[in-house]
Order: sequence, then C-alpha cells, then structure tokens
Amino acid sequence: MNRNHALRFLIVITLISGAACSTTIHRDEIPVIDHSISDPARSEKLIARSEPPAITESINITEALVGISGSRYRSNPAVSSLLTDAKQELNLGHLDSAAALIETSLELDPKNPLLWNRLANVRLSQKNWQQAYVLANKSNSLSLKDTQIQVDNWHIIEQAKIKQGDKEGAEHAGNEISRLKTAPSK
Repeated sequence: MNRNHALRFLIVITLISGAACSTTIHRDEIPVIDHSISDPARSEKLIARSEPPAITESINITEALVGISGSRYRSNPAVSSLLTDAKQELNLGHLDSAAALIETSLELDPKNPLLWNRLANVRLSQKNWQQAYVLANKSNSLSLKDTQIQVDNWHIIEQAKIKQGDKEGAEHAGNEISRLKTAPSK
C-alpha cells in the first residue's frame, strides 16, 4: 500500500468514525465519463448533460467528465470525500486511481446504484468491456425506481456489447433504452 493510499484510508476511517450524520450526494457531484464525444478538443472539457450521450461506434478514451443531474442518494461524508478525490483523479486522467477510490466508496455504501454506475463508466473507459457490463447490470439491479440511471447503464451495456462484437446484446440494450425512455415516469 503506497503512502497516499494509506493516508486516504486513514482519512476515510477518521471520517467514518466521526460521521454521525449523513450527507446528500447529488448525481452531478459524482463523475461519469461521456463516451460519445468524438471531438478531441471538446473531450477535455467538463460538461453537464441531462440526457445520456448518443451511442457512437468509437469510444474516445479521453472522454469528458459529466454527471447525471436529478436524483439524490444519501451517503456518509467519507463517501463524499472519496468521490471528490475520484473526480480529481479522473480530471488528471488517472483511471486506475479513480476506480480504486470508487471501489473504496462502494465498500462503505454498497447499495448505492450511482456508485456502481460510475465505476462501470470508468471500466468502459479502460476498455474493460465485460466488467463495465457486469457493473452496469449491478447498478440496474439497485436502481429499480431511477429510470435515468437505468438508461445510462443500458448505454454502457450497449457500448460494451458493441465492443465485444455482440450485436444481439447491443440490440437488446438499445431496445431497453427505448423502452425506458418511452415508459411513463414512476
């Protein structure tokens, strides 16, 4: 365990032990990577979106960081701190470090579908198609009432299936996206 990781771990433990109240995490505070940006000049900018990105055949690995706005998830201050660090790591292009921080936050809040979604996005950026698929499915299983996260997860699944050469799986994901977008809001 390197010194920075050990220091972060100590900070997390300190925050957890002193955290009597919870903090609200807004979707737009947690980084997610937009895999639809094809313009390298724009891919370095932080952009916000209210809709998931359009799917493209090619994934630009220097994707911009974006957030899903809307819903809130309750979490403790340690998770918020880890996600702030993860966002900084993503901004620096350190995908492995960002993934490790999100994984640590999942140890603290394993039922948060937004955290699983963010980790799936990072894995997609790392070209780890199978893990992105599995993590997006996990997020979907926890986000039964959050259509926006489900749509984003199905976009991840669709892209992973395209990259794996699974046209049938990609088509199924596309159908789920259409179904969710046309379904009445819960």
